[in-house]
Amino acid sequence: MRQEFGARVSACVMAKRSAERVRLCGLVGVGLGLCGCYSGVDSEAAAPDAEPTATTGDVDETGDADDPDAEIPEVGCDQLRPGRAPLRRMSDVQYRNTIDDLFEGLVLASDDFPPTSRAFAFSSEPAANDVNDLAAEQILLAAEDVGDQVIASIEDIAACPSGAPTACAETFVDAFGPRAFRRPLDPAQRELLLAVFAEAEAEDGYADAIGRMVTVALQMPEFLYFIEHGVEGDDETLRLSDYEVAARLSYLYWDTMPDEELRELAQAGELQDPDILEAQARRLLADSRSAPAMTRFYREWLQIRQLRPADKDAERFEGFGPEMIASMDTQLQRFVSTSLSGDDPSLAHLLTSNTVEVDANLAAIYGVPATEGWSTLEADPEQRGGLFTLPGYLASHSYTEETSAVERGLVIRSRVLCQDIPAPPGDAADNAPPLPDNPTEADRTRALLENPNCGGCHILMNPLGMSFENYDALGAWRETYESGEAIDPQWVLASPPEGLDEQEFDGAVELGELLAGSEPVGACFVSNWLHHSYGAPAGSTEVDQCMLDELTQAFDASGQDIPALMIAMTRSDAFRYRDISTQED
Repeated sequence: MRQEFGARVSACVMAKRSAERVRLCGLVGVGLGLCGCYSGVDSEAAAPDAEPTATTGDVDETGDADDPDAEIPEVGCDQLRPGRAPLRRMSDVQYRNTIDDLFEGLVLASDDFPPTSRAFAFSSEPAANDVNDLAAEQILLAAEDVGDQVIASIEDIAACPSGAPTACAETFVDAFGPRAFRRPLDPAQRELLLAVFAEAEAEDGYADAIGRMVTVALQMPEFLYFIEHGVEGDDETLRLSDYEVAARLSYLYWDTMPDEELRELAQAGELQDPDILEAQARRLLADSRSAPAMTRFYREWLQIRQLRPADKDAERFEGFGPEMIASMDTQLQRFVSTSLSGDDPSLAHLLTSNTVEVDANLAAIYGVPATEGWSTLEADPEQRGGLFTLPGYLASHSYTEETSAVERGLVIRSRVLCQDIPAPPGDAADNAPPLPDNPTEADRTRALLENPNCGGCHILMNPLGMSFENYDALGAWRETYESGEAIDPQWVLASPPEGLDEQEFDGAVELGELLAGSEPVGACFVSNWLHHSYGAPAGSTEVDQCMLDELTQAFDASGQDIPALMIAMTRSDAFRYRDISTQED
């Protein structure tokens, strides 16, 4: 299979741009990585949103993500409990970061690489990065783009002062290959890449041959997929190699390839030691490169979509545009980074803190004077508290002109409380209740709750969403609707999960305080973190449930300290072992 794939890639790269080439190369991106390991849905089922550029946050690179002396509860069941880990391809963000690190900034990642579908709970899910014919072609074009840049920068990337091209190519492959594939090259891989070089060098010379060799490498499953062969195991369990553990760690916390320190530890075989693994997890979390990856989890957990200028009415919201969107994104990242690296990195603090950073683009939303750069603001504690009251969250879960109690409430119910909402009946639109002229969101909610065909489901969403009605579609505070009707944010949490009472709350800040620190919200957070980390829903098997229960207990024991949860996970069996008992043929 490997030889067949190598021959196809080689022929693909050597061919000219033509219809024949597209036909030949259409499935190259699938390669060895999809040999019956999983099947996903069409990634074009929903129009993908562009992921925000992975920018550097303001986390102190020398500071710890939390107290370095904090005691982390040991995690483990009565017997070995590995985690499920479906085969995953790197996302578009991970691809960009990896190309940047692989070539040390000398090459730009290609925009041709297929975008990650946002139709799934997390971008780490295999189906979010499925490879169909179009995606395979996009992977090919992206690899060619990078290869062309390598050719143009050959003196900086793979100079050959000796004038011995084959020897230079071998030196380059031996350095580049293990970094690109995140493990030592096996002889067959090395032979394949050098064969591509030899054929191209004979026709077009050294620089073109190196570029084509890179083009092939960037289409190989060893680069595109997080392949975990393991080093020992039985019919149910595999222990991951140190190189595979290093990749898990770096792509979880940095969304990119392992750095030199991780590679050296892997080569020395030291990453099976939970204490060393913990120390590395703390190092990665304390580094500013963790900020974008951590923010991505919160963005996807709360389904905060990437806004576009056309998402809001230009006349109604004059200040909304690319600059404000960028500020909303940056504020979210700063809020998450500050919360996780501060004195209280708990889930409760994340859901209730009224300390935010504001720039000139967001000043009007907060009702404060515009200042140059970013400044820290202690917002009115009756108006702002936690992630749910950030403009980026509120604007994302609103329509072009108006708010949406359904959408805002659905996120809280499904993603924060982990309670399923039944799908609406097929004739729901035909049975919509009558509304007055120019209805407010309060009018819509009252009509839905009073309608026997709608109320049973909407009671789970609308009251939660109505607690956010004091924030308009951009996230600015308001007391009344345009009609002059006073906004009433006082509602009741109906049908809560076990561990929460059915109780009244007054507004989004009070809702956040009600949810913060509660056991069911903590358990839901852990479940979502594991889903994000492993690319598969947690708790669906006995093994998963054991891991979920143990980590939830550890999370609660730490006071729902978020960095402690992430560290505890790296010490668990699930991080160093893979369950293969449920793997599809």
